[in-house]
Amino acid sequence: MTDSESLSRSALRALKSRLARSPETLVPPAFADLWTPKRFVVYYGGRGSGKSWSIARVLLVRAAESRLRVLCCREIQGSIKESAFRLLADQIHLLGLDDAYDIGADKITGRNGSEFFFEGLRYNANKIRSYEGVDIVWAEEAQAVSERSWEELIPTIRKAGSHFYISYNPMTPEDPVFVRFVASQRRDVLAKKVGFTDNPFFSPEMEAERAWCEATDPDGYAHIWLGEPRTVSDALILKGKFFAEAFEVDPAWAGPFHGLDYGFAADPSAAVRSYIDDSTRTLYVSREFWQLHLELDAMPAALEAAIPGISRHVVYADSARPESSSYLSRNGLPSVRSVEKWPGSVDDGIAYLRSFTRIVIDPSCTHLLDECRRYSFKTDRLTGAPLPEPQDKHNHLIDALRYAMSSVIRNQSTGGYFNRSALLENGEAVEATQNPMLIFATAAVTDRPGSAVGAVIWSYAPYHGNPLTIMDWDVSEVSEACSDEWLDALFVRMAEIYQELRPHGGYPVRLRIEKGDLYNALASPAADSIMRVHEHFLNIHFDVMADDPDALLGSTLEQRASALRTLVNAGTYVKIDPDAYSKQVTHRSSTTNHLIAQLAGFRPGADQPQELAAAFLHGCAVVHDPSKHGGAA
Repeated sequence: MTDSESLSRSALRALKSRLARSPETLVPPAFADLWTPKRFVVYYGGRGSGKSWSIARVLLVRAAESRLRVLCCREIQGSIKESAFRLLADQIHLLGLDDAYDIGADKITGRNGSEFFFEGLRYNANKIRSYEGVDIVWAEEAQAVSERSWEELIPTIRKAGSHFYISYNPMTPEDPVFVRFVASQRRDVLAKKVGFTDNPFFSPEMEAERAWCEATDPDGYAHIWLGEPRTVSDALILKGKFFAEAFEVDPAWAGPFHGLDYGFAADPSAAVRSYIDDSTRTLYVSREFWQLHLELDAMPAALEAAIPGISRHVVYADSARPESSSYLSRNGLPSVRSVEKWPGSVDDGIAYLRSFTRIVIDPSCTHLLDECRRYSFKTDRLTGAPLPEPQDKHNHLIDALRYAMSSVIRNQSTGGYFNRSALLENGEAVEATQNPMLIFATAAVTDRPGSAVGAVIWSYAPYHGNPLTIMDWDVSEVSEACSDEWLDALFVRMAEIYQELRPHGGYPVRLRIEKGDLYNALASPAADSIMRVHEHFLNIHFDVMADDPDALLGSTLEQRASALRTLVNAGTYVKIDPDAYSKQVTHRSSTTNHLIAQLAGFRPGADQPQELAAAFLHGCAVVHDPSKHGGAA
């Protein structure tokens, strides 16, 4: 081992030691009963309570201390990705137990002989019977486990001292798991309801989502966050939101907004006109169009007859038929535009509609009123409980209403410390200008417990409108960030962006890291990575730079956030590229745009990882002072 390799590994150990939790804070106090000898230990409640996180930690520590066979199961497991495998693997790294476990393709084994297995219950009855020697069963998402599966599983687990951990979010009072383990009040069961208030590590992103849900969707809030069971009627998506009332359009309202859904085969073509009263958070729908078997060349006249004046307005139409929008734009609807769809756009649209205090629909819009009475979430075929996915029916006019609102949805303020809309232009991500001054990246960790490493790649063009553009981002565990693969990929991506935008400044493509543990851990492997990557990009000069924390608008995350908040939210300082905005990464069992989530959910002083927010603020601080623009190089 070379001296540089020894230094890098030593720095990495020091960094991981700083981020690891002590044994006394392994799990929140509400989960202390996970150490109980009861045959069945059941934790249930709303989102964000830390149930899975805490159970995974206790299982890993127990299995590291003594040889155990652990079965992690759920009702249906289509692949290993649908299991607790990723969560357990992530916790192994966070707990510093890498030397205690080997993580395989579909199995986790301890160096002491412990084993973790992952199975679905519904279609594996014979295989489940082979696990009779298991010590612990973790039944996750147990609200979906059928009574038949319980009848097969429980008698199989009969080893002396064996027991069950059961975790779930309630769906209905008829859930077999609730009836069998909670309502029955059995002596061999310890059942405890937990919530987000029991989780001291509740993230800023989750808090922003919780607060928004509480303010805009009380019915959904009680189920999602407070863990109250739903009834089947709760499957109605717009329950309690829509009202049939006549009204006169107030000139002070925003709008009109028009949306168009094209008919396919037996589906109707549908369109709406709507307005927004911001003062009361009310959405008004004044006109509808609904017709089966409508030929495209007849659509402009039919729309104008049903919604007078529609041809004079922008109409947002279903992007699944761009050729139809192109035809209409040349034949009577000059301002028809194909609406942009993004990952989660349907869910965002539903959430936005539900955020209104009231949706007032003119009684003449009979088809829309009918859809509102029928548009529902899917329900579980065994329990009848609503699932978090809308049915694709009874939604033609509702889709048109979502399309009408699309530009508003994309441009709406998140209401958080940093507003997502400030990173956009008219609700859209912004492509970076050609020939910027330079391309650079920032990588950061925070002093929050369990912090990962966040990295953001930037284009800096101080003389072309918004000076900063986020080109890409990534988040990884500390050990992964120090690997050849991760660092090589980061420098290669920076080089690709360099070749695409062709900077003119003559500056190196630079990775900037704040002085401290992370720089000490990454400096040596990053230098090695640069040598490897440079062989493929001979015309690009790479380097790594350590930034003095005191030169970055303050030495703490909170100080930088306070200094930059007004500038960022003004919407003229930093924008985000379409690829970076649409990017989603699976990290710690969550697949989302983690950068946007951390910025929208940022809370000063929150005891949670904010590594991407830290990398974002680092990049903004680097070029904040116009007199130090060269310093960004």
